[in-house]
Amino acid sequence: MSQPFEPISTPAFLACIAFASLIALQGMTGTCFFFLHLIDLPFHEAGHVIFGLISSHLHIIGGSLGQLAFPFITAGYFFMHGKPASLFISTVWGVESLWCIARYMADSRALVLPLLSGRTDGEGHDWRNLFSQWGILHKDTQIAGQTRLLASMILIYACFRLLKHWRNSTQKH
Repeated sequence: MSQPFEPISTPAFLACIAFASLIALQGMTGTCFFFLHLIDLPFHEAGHVIFGLISSHLHIIGGSLGQLAFPFITAGYFFMHGKPASLFISTVWGVESLWCIARYMADSRALVLPLLSGRTDGEGHDWRNLFSQWGILHKDTQIAGQTRLLASMILIYACFRLLKHWRNSTQKH
């Protein structure tokens, strides 16, 4: 069971909004936040291994699943323990990760992003391989746009929930 949320102070609220604004600015420009991307990368690569153990079909998409799993698992943990600022930061991290995945999806035909493998022929490009297998490679940018929209909607919802909680916290004190 989840616990009631603890109050959030004005400085914590402002720090959360500043962090989200920085991430949103990066998301709108189509780039990934460098510091978080360095954190995302090991989870992405571990996802290939972990999900690949479950099924060879999950190996390719496992990278993106692994990249999303940790921020949203931590968000769930902080939700269950009533920590609104930490829940928000974890959610924003998940949004940033989803935006980076969308960027990777959109690169499926263009092949301009540098891959960890150093390959430039598309062979090691997860989303190119997935979209090709599914017969939807020609829709890479459309799917990426929908993924960015989903991430943006999650961020907007999280901001409204944080604002509502902060307002309730300041009215009680």
